[in-house]
Amino acid sequence: MLALVLFLLVNSWLAPGDIAVNVIGSQSRVDGFLLQAAWYSLCLIAAGLVVARADACQHAMRILHIGALLTALWTLAQFYGFEPVSLISPTLQLQTYNPQHIAYGPLALTGLTAGYLAVALVVYIILQKKLTWYAVLHVSIVASTVIATGNRTAPAAVVIVLVVWTLLHALRRNTTQVRIIPFFFLFIFLSVTLMQTTRSQVPEQLVRTQDFVQGQDTSWQLRRILWQTATLGIFDHPLTGLGTRGFGGVFWSYLTSAQRDTVADIKLPDEARNVRYLGGSLFTYQIPEQEEDIFYSVLIDKAHNYALDFIIANGWLAALLFTVSLVSGAMLLSLGDTNAKAVALGMGVYLLFGLTWFATLLVDPIIWGLFGVGIGSALRAASYIPAAAPSTFTESSSL
Repeated sequence: MLALVLFLLVNSWLAPGDIAVNVIGSQSRVDGFLLQAAWYSLCLIAAGLVVARADACQHAMRILHIGALLTALWTLAQFYGFEPVSLISPTLQLQTYNPQHIAYGPLALTGLTAGYLAVALVVYIILQKKLTWYAVLHVSIVASTVIATGNRTAPAAVVIVLVVWTLLHALRRNTTQVRIIPFFFLFIFLSVTLMQTTRSQVPEQLVRTQDFVQGQDTSWQLRRILWQTATLGIFDHPLTGLGTRGFGGVFWSYLTSAQRDTVADIKLPDEARNVRYLGGSLFTYQIPEQEEDIFYSVLIDKAHNYALDFIIANGWLAALLFTVSLVSGAMLLSLGDTNAKAVALGMGVYLLFGLTWFATLLVDPIIWGLFGVGIGSALRAASYIPAAAPSTFTESSSL
């Protein structure tokens, strides 16, 4: 991870494009090499703190639980049409309802909150040794909030990881974990059902799922195009990548005419007529109310896939360092204590979620800080193994 951080700092000067943009981020995303290096550094810092202090891991987990619960309550308030910011100042009214009926706001952006809460949900479930009213309430609220954001990938990732976890424990005949997880699934289902039936609007999540099954989901159609062009673009500048804004150029250069028409249908207003493509990201169109051409630049700056975005921006060497850090960390977590294994499951959820989303400043620092907490917990637990077997320790020391 340290090698990855150092490479990102050096690569900010080597990658094509504006150095300032590469370091800080693009106009629409604050996710430059400098900030990416900073949040990956949190993994090292968190691991060091947990190794140095015995109670650091418990404090980090407690903060995670409290943060998840507060975020969930904030999002649910928006879901029912109340903006908590208005309690501070009536003039700070944010958009809480939209045509799709998704909860929006500084702590409830679609996908971002879902990714964070999915990790918190898995960690919290696995850490529990028994069913308590607090655990049930906590997980039910968090699960409901994931649905309230309108996201679908994060809940699916949670279900996949927990099903795999349950099957593994069933094969190992660990009856305690096998009994607990189905109860949590039941409570989650009941809480989500209650939440959805207490609204007058048609549940947006169900509508989007139906559109997906019927092949009419525009977000899925656009993502398929993004992934196809990104797969071709990952071989441009393989050493340094294309920089923070790199995907924007790759996207338009690899589009077919049919794909470009699909993008225009999705991104331009429904009433747009006489659409013409001018090159790059620029289109012109007309609307019935006026005859003049309207110039419109379609902003496409992310592939909505963590791996593809990372390779395009940073290159294959950075992707190799990232993979080595991730795999070695996962192996260490799997051999660690309960906290470390919980974090490993949470990382599994986030990586599955990342197949349809991208790195963000609101979520990634939490994820990689949590990764470091798990690694530190595993290292600290491993440090007690020699003490439990003095003869083995003495023999290995003499070598």
